[in-house]
Amino acid sequence: MAATIQINTSLSVSQLAQLFRKQLPPKERARLVVLLQQDENEPTESEKAEQLRLDYKALQKGTLKTRPAGDFLKDL
Repeated sequence: MAATIQINTSLSVSQLAQLFRKQLPPKERARLVVLLQQDENEPTESEKAEQLRLDYKALQKGTLKTRPAGDFLKDL
C-alpha cells in the first residue's frame, strides 16, 4: 500500500509528526520511523548480501580475512 502526503507549508517537527499520525496508517508510520532511524552510511541489505557472497568466495579460496564473529552474525 502506498501512502502519499503532500506538504505545502513550513511545519515544526511536532506539527509534522501530528500530520503523519493523522494521515498515515500505523503500519506506514512504523515503517517511516525505521527509515528515519537508519544511519545513512549503513549498508543496504543487498550490499550486505554481496559482502557475504564475496566473503564466502574468499573463504573457499583461503584468502578470507577474519573478522569478529559478532560482526558476521549481525550481518546475517
